[in-house]
Amino acid sequence: MYNISRHDLHSEDIVLIDIYDEVYIWLGSKVDSELAQRSFPIAFRYLQRSYNRGDMKTAVLLVKEGSEPNIFTRFIPNWEDEQPKNNVEERLTPAHVKRLLDNEYGLPVYSIQQLSTSCPQGVDPTKKERYLSERDFAQTFRMTREEFSKLSEWYRNDLKKKFNLF
Repeated sequence: MYNISRHDLHSEDIVLIDIYDEVYIWLGSKVDSELAQRSFPIAFRYLQRSYNRGDMKTAVLLVKEGSEPNIFTRFIPNWEDEQPKNNVEERLTPAHVKRLLDNEYGLPVYSIQQLSTSCPQGVDPTKKERYLSERDFAQTFRMTREEFSKLSEWYRNDLKKKFNLF
């Protein structure tokens, strides 16, 4: 973590703070909710691409301006709180993220179990992998969507068959 101060956090900003064991998403009070929702996949992509952290076991914590808990403020020197804290900290579980977000294609998200055992209405049966969350995709295929797209078509289809997604 770089030397960050409270003055670096502005109400219009979203700040990703990596302390290695945890990644915090600090949301300013004036951030548009649609933009805030995009911060979660960015945090997970950041973790996927971070050295030895693609297993997605690092906790991602949401901290809202004005509700910064002590567990967060302890990393910022000279934090002088002028407002009372609600001490609200939300741990993002995969289920929570799935409810909040679509995947990078803007499609509805289904679990690997749902897609491997059936084809939900409106899902293209030849592209079921596109309906996985970013996390499920990375855990299932052990690679990013970008890496997957660079594979030959026959190999992608073979992998999809392996997980009953074809």
